[in-house]
Amino acid sequence: MAKYHVYEDNEYYDTKGYISTIQSEETDDERDEEVYSLDCEMVYTRNGSEVAKITVVDQDLDLVYEQLVKPASEVIDCNTRFSGLRLDDLVGVTTTLEDVQAALLRLCSAKTILLGHSLEHDLIVLKLVHRTVVDTSVVFPHRQGPPYKKGLKKLCEEYLGKKIRVNPGGGHDSREDASACMELMKYWV
Repeated sequence: MAKYHVYEDNEYYDTKGYISTIQSEETDDERDEEVYSLDCEMVYTRNGSEVAKITVVDQDLDLVYEQLVKPASEVIDCNTRFSGLRLDDLVGVTTTLEDVQAALLRLCSAKTILLGHSLEHDLIVLKLVHRTVVDTSVVFPHRQGPPYKKGLKKLCEEYLGKKIRVNPGGGHDSREDASACMELMKYWV
């Protein structure tokens, strides 16, 4: 039960503001060799689902970038059960999606490998076109095949013997989720 009806179909019609990572002209661009894992937390706004937090970790699980993001539209539901965010967390946040996009372009070239779980959702809310991706929901497929996907929590238990998201009702932790994806891919490799 919620105060407002929420929806996510803005990803199909809100096509303005997309950016794309670009091929580096330098032959020794360090970004080309980087591998990062990324996770976003979303909230529901009057315009649908929007990013409210982004976390990026490197191969050593060190935090590379983490930022709360001010949604462009009025927040109607923080989706706390999943996002872990509350309205109070967003008070005073001034970082915009465009600021985050600029930071990601400084961090990533077109050759930088981005990992994530159901990464398409993160890339859509970031309005980022990036083709060098590894998605743990694809690497570790559901036994019934698409459109079914194994959840990240289940994958961590099954392959890493590790429990994540143990805080009931507290929502997801984007750093924990990004790190879990990196750990799963290290396991796979």
